[in-house]
Amino acid sequence: MQQIQSIALFGAGHHGATAVLPAILKLQERNRLRLVGIVEPAEENQRRACISAPDLPVFSSAAELYSNCKPDIAYISTLPHLHESVALEAFSNGCHVVCEKPLAPETEACRRMIAAAERADRHLVTMFENRYKPHYSQIRSWILSGKVGRVECIHLRHFWPGPVHEPRRTNLLNASGALDCGIHYLDLARFFVDGGEWERIYATGQWFDEPHLEKPPHIDIVARLVNGPTINLSDSMSYRIAYGKRTGDRSSYNSITVLGTEGVIQAELDRVILLTTDGSSVRMPIGKSTHADEIPWVLEDLLSLIHDGVAASGFLPDGRDGLIAQHATEQANQQANAVRASLQMLH
Repeated sequence: MQQIQSIALFGAGHHGATAVLPAILKLQERNRLRLVGIVEPAEENQRRACISAPDLPVFSSAAELYSNCKPDIAYISTLPHLHESVALEAFSNGCHVVCEKPLAPETEACRRMIAAAERADRHLVTMFENRYKPHYSQIRSWILSGKVGRVECIHLRHFWPGPVHEPRRTNLLNASGALDCGIHYLDLARFFVDGGEWERIYATGQWFDEPHLEKPPHIDIVARLVNGPTINLSDSMSYRIAYGKRTGDRSSYNSITVLGTEGVIQAELDRVILLTTDGSSVRMPIGKSTHADEIPWVLEDLLSLIHDGVAASGFLPDGRDGLIAQHATEQANQQANAVRASLQMLH
């Protein structure tokens, strides 16, 4: 019988409390994980965590947790600028690490986290849970099995309001801009075609009525992967301004189009469609899922890696995936800000 792995949650803010904690508790109910503690310094967040897990110890620091227990896995859901320090301490205490995106706010910090994982002989997972959504894994399967021939271009659109309450909105957008969430789609583009480094990245941004932000709340990227495809990503947290601010609508809009030499894949609204040059077509509904559904899929994959030496899915996102996505994020935001500065000089 497999030993039940213990896990500690670091960070019980908005995402940690509303998404990560319910996901871990779901796996605990299935006897797949044992949650041994939460580290959260803010008293308000501590109280919120105690409501969801009233019998669980909540610690104000990592040192306090490690002096009381030795978890097998550390799940990091703190603010991004703390990811590196929390991860390094976890590795030094013998933990595997699961880290929310972005892996770290700077590429070099990502590299240090990867190096620390290697020295400790522990696994480092970047939480790119979108890979596990059935319709996205189906798109990958169609592409890798040659259903659309050679993939030449992938178009991705992700429009959503983003967080509307301050200071959370400004904090997130100043850190990564629209790519705070759009980083998932940078990862999906690589995931669909089985990896590859970014070769060229061009980007421009729009600030709408939020010129005070350091990073663009709307960004358009044209990039290329070394294994061939051109990637077009239009990502926005300004849907609230352009549409939802007037209507109060909190909905989002996502679409993905894959253009191959022998077919097309279109994912939009409630379905995915595969059309091939031989006249055949396949339609697949897009199911609804939440973080509480998706995060356990990734954690189950990590558990199979720990117990069996191999991730069951074959595509568990690791530290290198987080590094490559963060590098692309930095390059795109730098380009968008450079374009903005040059336009301001002209005016």
